Amino acid sequence: MKIKVKIKRTKDDFYLAYKTIIKSKVRRKTILAIIGIFLIYYLVIFWSNNGDITTFDRTMVFLFVTMFAFFLLSNFILRFRTRLLFKKNSNLSNEEEITFDKEGLTIASQNAEGKVKWSIYIKALITKETILLFPNTMIFQNYPKRFFSDSEYQELSNLVQTNIKDCKEI
Repeated sequence: MKIKVKIKRTKDDFYLAYKTIIKSKVRRKTILAIIGIFLIYYLVIFWSNNGDITTFDRTMVFLFVTMFAFFLLSNFILRFRTRLLFKKNSNLSNEEEITFDKEGLTIASQNAEGKVKWSIYIKALITKETILLFPNTMIFQNYPKRFFSDSEYQELSNLVQTNIKDCKEI
């Protein structure tokens, strides 16, 4: 079973990849939990003081509003950072021809060519839109679904799940 595709990634592909990584992390859930605790705390204090807001409560409101604003702006910040990364690294938009098989990946582009075994990957994330492969905790390779037919994407997903131990479906 071999899957051969040509991939030319866009900045939207990288935005989707980074968004997928954020979804998979616990930090976002932790931030939401902290915001919820602040909100509950503020409401309890506000109601117990019959509407009298002290300096401490004002500080809590400021912290809550700041965290909420950061949460709302996080998608904008992520899009900006992705655009900047894509602009700085012109190699990210190069076309690659990739063959996936039971041995690993064969990657060919205008700058490089090589074979990568599945054993090099320590982690994988699979979503309905993309597959991310991590050779280490800081670097990933993304393979957006739009480059594959439905059956190819399903085959690739099965191949990844079979060959990479730490594989999560999100």
